[in-house]
Amino acid sequence: MGDFPNKKNSEGFTPLEKPIPLTRDGYKFLSLFKEKMGFIPSRDKSLTGFKAPSFLTGFTIVEAMIAIFILVVGLVGVSQLFPLSLSLGQSSKMTTQGIQFAKGKIEEITAKSYAEIRCIASLPPCEEIENEVPENTSFKRKTKIQFADPMNNLQEPSPPTTDTGLKKVEVIVSWNPTILISEESVSVITLITKK
Repeated sequence: MGDFPNKKNSEGFTPLEKPIPLTRDGYKFLSLFKEKMGFIPSRDKSLTGFKAPSFLTGFTIVEAMIAIFILVVGLVGVSQLFPLSLSLGQSSKMTTQGIQFAKGKIEEITAKSYAEIRCIASLPPCEEIENEVPENTSFKRKTKIQFADPMNNLQEPSPPTTDTGLKKVEVIVSWNPTILISEESVSVITLITKK
């Protein structure tokens, strides 16, 4: 195995057994210095030729560069969270506004009588498309009005122009988000019966 662990130095300790001088407040540097060098240094005396104990030495440039690299990688990772959280906040704000615009249109339609619920140009089934919502020009709104068959899971009757006494109104509000490429949309559906 070798005789390194059992070899004792001039002080009678093996390299792994040598005690580190400690005090209650930390290492006793000055007493260690005096023990090794024979004097306590003052401001005018030079420490040339004195090798500080390994526990008192500073970082090497390689260690400092590695520490800086790890810190930079961590900061870059954390900095990626801020734009993501901003885009999610903006997306939820736009979704909330879109739902409000859709509900506003639904309320406007339900305030009319059953016979008045129709598109401007034709009777149901029909669609109206607004390229800009008057309240906010960033949004587009599509309104679909069609008859619904209560006996067929509220599907469109055949022929679609058959008045079943139940109209299905769907309002779809869409917008282009600032970061994502694809268009986002929300829809609100309500049923209106003949009274």
